Amino acid sequence: MTERYSISLRVQGRVFLTGMVMVLAAGCGAPWTVVTRSGPPSALRGANPLVADADFTQATMDGVPIAQAIGALPANEQSDVQTMLADLQQTFITELASDVPVQVVTSNGPPAPGEVRVTMRAIDIARGGHSPFSPPSSLTVRISFSVGGQITDEIEVTRRMNWAVTRPSAARRLRGLATQMAQMGARFFRREQSR
Repeated sequence: MTERYSISLRVQGRVFLTGMVMVLAAGCGAPWTVVTRSGPPSALRGANPLVADADFTQATMDGVPIAQAIGALPANEQSDVQTMLADLQQTFITELASDVPVQVVTSNGPPAPGEVRVTMRAIDIARGGHSPFSPPSSLTVRISFSVGGQITDEIEVTRRMNWAVTRPSAARRLRGLATQMAQMGARFFRREQSR
């Protein structure tokens, strides 16, 4: 083997290794986009309890504003979608409560002065189809943390879930996505608690 060929192989090997490290490092970042972040110190530091809520009023569903999308459905399907949204809210709150080190209570009105609140604000809901060949269900939300009604921290998260035998319905897939949103919100909150 010539010296020139040997150097060329070493350079190619280093370029390959550098590329692999960059690809792996890109996957190690946070699974959300920070929209707003308080501090330092974080406005969430030492927060307890945490009031939780979900808001679907500004969302689009399957590409249409949610109120318009629901209004266009037959009465029985309107009821199903309303039940699905209530289920997404409850799933988010329940899963969040199981994943943060502080007490979580459900919102029951406007924020009180000094109250720390987390709200899952749906931006886009794509229900997906009912077969293996259908597009996936997806959920894009902004998880907003506020103190006394003033947003201090906010992240945006998008997740998708494909049809599977164990989750054939859109409602089941979206519930799984709401669980993932709660996990992301909890992870961000835990980070901010110590910052």
